[in-house]
Amino acid sequence: MGSRRSIVLAAALIAVPVGALTAMRLYSDDELNAVSVRADPMVVLPTTREVRDLQRLNVVLTWEEGAVVRAPGWSGMVTAVSGDPEMEEGRPVLAIDGIDRIARASAEPFYRALASGDRGADVGRLHELLLATGFIDAMPADSEFLSFGTSLAVEQFNASLGLMDSRVFDPGTVIWLPFAPFPVETMEVEVGAPAPAPGSVIATGPATLLSAVLQAQNPAEPISLEPGVPYVLVKGQARLAFDAEMLTLPGEGLAALAALVEPLAEQTDAVIERETPLEVLAVPSTAIVANGDGDLCAWVVDASDDAGYRPVDVTLAGSQAGVTNVATGLGAEEEVLANPSAVLEEWVCP
Repeated sequence: MGSRRSIVLAAALIAVPVGALTAMRLYSDDELNAVSVRADPMVVLPTTREVRDLQRLNVVLTWEEGAVVRAPGWSGMVTAVSGDPEMEEGRPVLAIDGIDRIARASAEPFYRALASGDRGADVGRLHELLLATGFIDAMPADSEFLSFGTSLAVEQFNASLGLMDSRVFDPGTVIWLPFAPFPVETMEVEVGAPAPAPGSVIATGPATLLSAVLQAQNPAEPISLEPGVPYVLVKGQARLAFDAEMLTLPGEGLAALAALVEPLAEQTDAVIERETPLEVLAVPSTAIVANGDGDLCAWVVDASDDAGYRPVDVTLAGSQAGVTNVATGLGAEEEVLANPSAVLEEWVCP
C-alpha cells in the first residue's frame, strides 16, 4: 500500500511542472530561441620577420688533380729552396750544391748537355732561353746551331747561377714547367736533403675544381626553390650564384668554392637561401581561412565598425609551428582576428 502511494506521488511531481510549461507555451506568442555560444575574439598584431628559405645541403665535388713539376737530371745536396708561392720564368726554384736551378716553360724540357758545335731543336730552345734571360740580344740566323759566340753566352749564363768557368749548358740547371707562372700548392724538396731523383715530383700545383653539384642532405626532403626567386649558395662568408635548374655552380663560382674547401674533398656542406630576404608578417595559422575556390584571407578589425571585422585577401610565404607568414595583403598595423571560425557566424572568405 505504501509503495503504491510513492508511485502516485512521483508521477504527480513530474506531471505538474510539465503541464505548467505546456500551458505557458500554449498561451504564449513568443518563439523559443536557439542557444548560440560564440568564443571571445582573439585579436593580435602581425609580427615583422624575414624569410630566407634557408636549406642545408651537401655539395658534391669533382676535381682534376694539380699539375706537377718534375726533377731534371741532377745530383748533389739541396742547399736552398725558394719560398715563393709561384715559380716564375727565369727565377731560381732551388739550389743544389750552391748552384741555382731556374724555372723555364717551353714546348719540351732539355734532355742533354749542349756545347759548341751541337745542332738540334733543343739548341733553338737554348737560344730562346738565353734571349729571355738577356744573355743574347737576338736569335741567330741559324738558331739550331750552337756557335762559339753562343758558348760564350752560355758561360755567362752558368756564372749567373754559380757555375763558374763552364761553356757547356747543363740541362740540370733548368727546371721545366708545364706553364708559367706555376702556382705552388706543395713543395716536395727540403734543404739538406739529397737532390730529388730525376723524374720525381718536386712541386704540385693546386687541384682544379671541375664541378659542384648541390644535393639535399636528406633525400626525403628535396631542395625546394620558389619559382622566379633568386637564391645563393652560402659557404662561410662567400655567397655564390648557382644554376637553379641544374643545381650546379658556374665556372666563376667553382674557383671561389675551391678556395674554401680542402683540395680533392669529395663533398662539403653549405646552405642556400634567398639572395634577398623576403619581408613578411607572421600571424597565427588559425587566422588564415579559405573558401571553396582556395582563395585565402584573414579577418582584420574594421576601423569603421567598432564591433566588426572585414576580410583581406592574402598570399602566403610558408608556415611552421602554428605560425603563417603573410607575404602580401596585410598591413603591419592591422589587428588580425586569430580565431575567426570561433567568433564569426560567416567566417569563410567571401
